[in-house]
Amino acid sequence: MSQNPQSLWNASADAWMTRLEKGDINRTHLLDPIMLLRASDVTGKKVVDIGCGEGRFSRMLGQRGAFITGIDPTPAFIERAQSLDPAGRYIVSGGESLPLEDDEFDLTVCYVVLIDIEDYQSAIAEMVRVTRPGGRILIANLNPSYTATDEQWTYNKEKSQVDLPIANYFDARGVRVQWCGIDVINYHRPLRDYFAAFLSHPLRLTYFEEPRPSEELLEAHPSFITARTMPYFQIFEWVKSQP
Repeated sequence: MSQNPQSLWNASADAWMTRLEKGDINRTHLLDPIMLLRASDVTGKKVVDIGCGEGRFSRMLGQRGAFITGIDPTPAFIERAQSLDPAGRYIVSGGESLPLEDDEFDLTVCYVVLIDIEDYQSAIAEMVRVTRPGGRILIANLNPSYTATDEQWTYNKEKSQVDLPIANYFDARGVRVQWCGIDVINYHRPLRDYFAAFLSHPLRLTYFEEPRPSEELLEAHPSFITARTMPYFQIFEWVKSQP
């Protein structure tokens, strides 16, 4: 990419916080319920949130009793996260090289962040390193089928069925995306690349889901018709093996 990805995030920070500091419909309805359920009881647990942004999900876990460390390479995000959560520990750092101790955390969270990291293998290795044996790594990420296109959804006349063209699924690449004043690079990779990276470490997969909105949610929010056709997200939970 000719444009430095981090400079784009720095320039997009204000727009991101304006739009997403309190979440958006996809996160609050599709991801938060599952991510909180899988995080389970975090009372007294040490949790690190890789790519914490302005700290929305970190605060949710902190309010449930976790000792939070938030990591993000964008200084404006970390400043905002720390101001909103003085009890948390927030550090400016990329996920590829974490200034954290080995085996330090009971739970490592990465909430729709792997798509933003070019060197995802190093980031995954770092997540494994800082998670204690028996601890868990909880990942939410954009579905690779969703990121494998630059096209738009097409609707039938009744808007009861939608389609999204998918092309070049197996070709990993960075794609510049722009919306609501946010201008960043997302990295598309086939699912096999992510699995290969995780399975190269002593991890056991204990949960996998592709959230799909219920009929009730679709009735309340008709825009979720696209998420009924193809999942936006994937959620993984890995447990680090005991030595």
